[in-house]
Amino acid sequence: MRNGVLSHPCASSLARAGVQQQVVEESSQRIALSFSRLGLEGYGGLAEDFPVNVQGVVFPYQTSQGRYRFNYFEAKQACEEQDSRLATYQQLYKAWTEGLDWCNAGWILDGTVHYPIINPREPCGGRLLLPGVRTYGAKDKQKDRFDAFCFTSAVRGQVYFLRGHLSFKEAGQACRNQGATIAKARSISSGAT
Repeated sequence: MRNGVLSHPCASSLARAGVQQQVVEESSQRIALSFSRLGLEGYGGLAEDFPVNVQGVVFPYQTSQGRYRFNYFEAKQACEEQDSRLATYQQLYKAWTEGLDWCNAGWILDGTVHYPIINPREPCGGRLLLPGVRTYGAKDKQKDRFDAFCFTSAVRGQVYFLRGHLSFKEAGQACRNQGATIAKARSISSGAT
């Protein structure tokens, strides 16, 4: 499976038996079983609903030319070029609960635009708004331009978010204090160090 780590009690048995596992869409949570790979021709295929848990990390992504340069389709392509895909709302929300605080709005898979805020501040909607995943809602996929929130399940090591508003230099020092380094988009999605 390309974009997910399948977490289900039957997953290891299915994998040992050589059954093709594919999450067609996370929202449908469907696994397609290919019986021909088991030597059971004539049974065709079976699609069965199972509870599926796709694990990974969400990361904000923007071009090197600055923020708000992607329309929806360009954001989708940019994530794919990082061996990831646009995050779902549920994945972005989970990342917010784990510490993602990002003032720039970005596209997600369903074509809506959001930004996760833990520490309310003036440039990010103001100090009076509560923390949360803020939304701009659905936007014109061709004309409107934002950043992207990408999701990847191909992560080696541990990814975590530092709380607070830090400069790049301060973030680097905070990581070094914990024996870590600042992750780059390519290293998050490819497992490179």
